[in-house]
Amino acid sequence: MSPRHELDSRSVDANADLDMIMQKNVRKLRMKHIAKKKQQHPHSTAPLQPLGNLPTLSPTKDKRHHKPHQTFSKKQLFDEKENSDVAPSHPKQHHEYAAPVEEKHRRNITIFDCAKIVNNKGRVMTHEEFDLVSSSPSSVSSSACSTTCSSMSPSPSSLGKKSSSLKLTKKAMKQPKTTTSEMLRQMAWEQMVLEIMCSLLPEIDVLSELNRTLVQCSRAAASTESSSMDLVGFQQQLHYHLNALHIDNTDLPPPFTSGAKLVDLYVTKSLVQSIVFGLMTVSDKRAQGSLSAISMSIFEQVPSLRHDMLLAIECTAAEFYNLPDTVNSKSFNVDGMVHLTGAIVSFQHDLSMQTQQNIFDDDEDTVNVSSTNMTPTDEDDTIYEHAVRILALFCRAWSCYGAATTAASSADAVFSANANLASNPTVKALIASVQLLAQVSPHHGLAFLSDTLLRRWPSRNTSRQLLFLRLIPMLLVQLASAQVYMESFTKVVYDSFDRIQRCIVAPHVLVAREACALCDDLHLIRLFLLRDKALLDTVTTALHVNAHHHWNKQIQALSDDHFDSMLDLA
Repeated sequence: MSPRHELDSRSVDANADLDMIMQKNVRKLRMKHIAKKKQQHPHSTAPLQPLGNLPTLSPTKDKRHHKPHQTFSKKQLFDEKENSDVAPSHPKQHHEYAAPVEEKHRRNITIFDCAKIVNNKGRVMTHEEFDLVSSSPSSVSSSACSTTCSSMSPSPSSLGKKSSSLKLTKKAMKQPKTTTSEMLRQMAWEQMVLEIMCSLLPEIDVLSELNRTLVQCSRAAASTESSSMDLVGFQQQLHYHLNALHIDNTDLPPPFTSGAKLVDLYVTKSLVQSIVFGLMTVSDKRAQGSLSAISMSIFEQVPSLRHDMLLAIECTAAEFYNLPDTVNSKSFNVDGMVHLTGAIVSFQHDLSMQTQQNIFDDDEDTVNVSSTNMTPTDEDDTIYEHAVRILALFCRAWSCYGAATTAASSADAVFSANANLASNPTVKALIASVQLLAQVSPHHGLAFLSDTLLRRWPSRNTSRQLLFLRLIPMLLVQLASAQVYMESFTKVVYDSFDRIQRCIVAPHVLVAREACALCDDLHLIRLFLLRDKALLDTVTTALHVNAHHHWNKQIQALSDDHFDSMLDLA
């Protein structure tokens, strides 16, 4: 016999011995499994019922459900022989081997879920952790790795907050199985959101920036072009608001639908209202920035919704104006809404400048187009009028007063807030937006000064008086420097200084101090007081009366010092 035939015969004998060992161990395991079941379920000692009382069995209704045949893995079959010699007196080990091994259903990982494989701490997640995180909307954290392509949308207030530690219990791991159609629908929805993002942000390569954020796990690693925008938060908030307005039973558009058509279908008036109201009520800074970026991108890329967005902002300002005194106004994002209004005014001004510059580019003579000699169009006037009404509502509704607490603590807190008004973010936003409005459109700035600030003075609210005293000199200087003829400007100037004179002699310490500080403004002195003797006399008379008759010694000393400086000017 050749050596090859000898090797074949040996392999056949070895396989036969192996099959015999496996069959023997299978019989042992089944017998032990049956004995264990008999110990757990002993025979009942109750007397047997007669045969007549037994219910009749119907072959169609009461079918016996046969359990599948008991199976064992190869590792159990071969480990049984080794463990039987070592520890034959431990039935717990045999029971562990006798338990059937059920492979848990694992959901396929799509390309949109790849960001969740690594958690916030940089540890690779298991399939159970992955399924638990992907199915819980509250578990979405602010990390770029765990929130870029979420299949479940978080609430706006959850952005930027650290996710709580997850307790992976057996009950929590039992999640409903996702069918193939549901998975495909989720993928199509995520793809649609990305297409809408690409249409709203044409200057940014959205997919490349998101992939770079995924790989490097840091928003700071983005390019300089999109470093000021959080694309991850942008996608989260857009997904959340689109999903909130979407009906589950409706059919999605077919694949490969263009981004412009998706914008026409899903970026609607309802979405604009949802985003604007969400921006007003959300308290998380990251969510505020994302919603503001979405609003500006819609305003820039969808011209048909610009009027609807301004109406939504104006309605939000009116609701804030009508809030009762018992509601804490500090919980609302007023500065974010004011910044959005200023950004809209700035964008419309730049768009008009670019349009008129393109018109003059065809001429042979070079013409420098500036905001002073530019004629605003009807669309510009409409947007600026909306901005005037919005800023007027926010100015007249804003206050340092919050929800009513104890009288002593509330008074101290309000006085401290009024004294530190310059550091208030809402005051900074209002001053910057009003100054920008007066710069791009002096006529609307003059209307804001006369109708909003001077016509109805908030005599019972110290915070608004201090805010108005900061806005009046800024607008006067801005309008005087605009070099645009305005008929009612002289009357508005006299009314403004008359209001300043009344504030100088006001009994409130903070109001009198703020009004006296305006005498140090060199722009007011150079543009108005040195050119008009009547205005200088009005201010000096108020300072002289204040220096002798005010109840506060500090205000008397401050008025006396400013009176001496006004006499030097005279």
